[in-house]
Amino acid sequence: MDDAGKLLFRTETSTDAGRGYSDALDRIAGMLREAAHKAGSAITGIGIGCTGPVYPCTGKIGVVDFLPGWWDKNPVVDLSQTFQVPVAMENDADAVAL
Repeated sequence: MDDAGKLLFRTETSTDAGRGYSDALDRIAGMLREAAHKAGSAITGIGIGCTGPVYPCTGKIGVVDFLPGWWDKNPVVDLSQTFQVPVAMENDADAVAL
Protein backbone atom coordinates (compact mmCIF):
# COMPACT_ATOMS: atom_id res chain seq x y z
CA MET A 1 0.00 0.00 0.00
CA ASP A 2 1.14 3.53 -0.52
CA ASP A 3 1.04 6.31 2.07
CA ALA A 4 -2.51 7.18 1.01
CA GLY A 5 -3.71 3.62 1.65
CA LYS A 6 -3.98 2.66 -2.02
CA LEU A 7 -3.34 -1.02 -2.72
CA LEU A 8 -0.46 -1.28 -5.20
CA PHE A 9 -0.09 -5.06 -5.50
CA ARG A 10 -1.63 -8.19 -3.99
CA THR A 11 -0.48 -11.80 -3.90
CA GLU A 12 -1.22 -14.85 -1.78
CA THR A 13 -0.11 -18.42 -1.16
CA SER A 14 -1.31 -21.25 1.04
CA THR A 15 0.21 -21.54 4.49
CA ASP A 16 1.29 -25.14 3.86
CA ALA A 17 2.20 -25.42 7.55
CA GLY A 18 3.56 -28.94 7.18
CA ARG A 19 6.52 -27.59 5.23
CA GLY A 20 7.65 -25.84 8.41
CA TYR A 21 8.10 -22.34 9.73
CA SER A 22 11.39 -21.63 7.93
CA ASP A 23 9.87 -22.55 4.57
CA ALA A 24 6.86 -20.31 5.22
CA LEU A 25 9.11 -17.44 6.28
CA ASP A 26 11.14 -17.81 3.07
CA ARG A 27 7.96 -17.79 0.96
CA ILE A 28 6.64 -14.73 2.82
CA ALA A 29 9.91 -12.89 2.25
CA GLY A 30 9.78 -13.81 -1.43
CA MET A 31 6.21 -12.53 -1.76
CA LEU A 32 7.15 -9.27 -0.02
CA ARG A 33 10.09 -8.77 -2.37
CA GLU A 34 7.86 -9.51 -5.37
CA ALA A 35 5.20 -7.08 -4.12
CA ALA A 36 7.75 -4.32 -3.62
CA HIS A 37 9.20 -4.91 -7.08
CA LYS A 38 5.81 -5.01 -8.83
CA ALA A 39 4.64 -1.92 -6.94
CA GLY A 40 7.86 -0.08 -7.73
CA SER A 41 8.28 0.73 -4.06
CA ALA A 42 10.49 -0.05 -1.09
CA ILE A 43 9.24 -1.96 1.92
CA THR A 44 9.02 0.48 4.81
CA GLY A 45 7.07 -1.65 7.26
CA ILE A 46 5.33 -5.03 7.52
CA GLY A 47 2.03 -5.90 9.17
CA ILE A 48 1.12 -9.51 9.94
CA GLY A 49 -2.34 -10.90 10.66
CA CYS A 50 -1.83 -14.40 12.08
CA THR A 51 -4.34 -17.02 13.12
CA GLY A 52 -4.52 -18.39 16.63
CA PRO A 53 -3.07 -16.99 19.78
CA VAL A 54 -0.32 -14.52 19.03
CA TYR A 55 1.55 -12.19 21.33
CA PRO A 56 1.80 -8.77 19.67
CA CYS A 57 4.08 -7.36 22.38
CA THR A 58 6.70 -10.07 21.83
CA GLY A 59 5.95 -11.03 18.21
CA LYS A 60 5.66 -14.73 19.07
CA ILE A 61 3.13 -17.28 17.86
CA GLY A 62 1.25 -19.28 20.49
CA VAL A 63 0.13 -22.89 20.33
CA VAL A 64 -1.93 -23.40 17.18
CA ASP A 65 -2.90 -27.01 16.34
CA PHE A 66 -2.76 -26.51 12.59
CA LEU A 67 0.63 -24.77 12.69
CA PRO A 68 2.66 -27.67 14.16
CA GLY A 69 6.15 -26.69 15.22
CA TRP A 70 5.44 -22.97 14.95
CA TRP A 71 4.89 -22.40 18.67
CA ASP A 72 7.17 -19.70 20.05
CA LYS A 73 8.44 -18.73 16.58
CA ASN A 74 8.83 -15.00 16.08
CA PRO A 75 8.01 -13.72 12.58
CA VAL A 76 8.16 -10.13 13.85
CA VAL A 77 11.84 -10.42 14.77
CA ASP A 78 12.68 -12.66 11.81
CA LEU A 79 11.13 -10.40 9.15
CA SER A 80 12.46 -7.26 10.83
CA GLN A 81 15.97 -8.69 10.63
CA THR A 82 15.49 -9.75 7.00
CA PHE A 83 14.10 -6.43 5.76
CA GLN A 84 15.45 -3.97 8.36
CA VAL A 85 12.00 -2.38 8.78
CA PRO A 86 9.46 -2.23 11.61
CA VAL A 87 7.17 -5.27 11.78
CA ALA A 88 3.96 -5.69 13.80
CA MET A 89 1.73 -8.73 14.28
CA GLU A 90 -1.83 -9.10 15.50
CA ASN A 91 -4.32 -11.95 15.66
CA ASP A 92 -6.03 -12.15 12.26
CA ALA A 93 -9.54 -11.51 13.60
CA ASP A 94 -8.33 -8.55 15.68
CA ALA A 95 -6.43 -7.21 12.65
CA VAL A 96 -9.62 -7.28 10.57
CA ALA A 97 -11.46 -5.39 13.30
CA LEU A 98 -8.72 -2.75 13.43
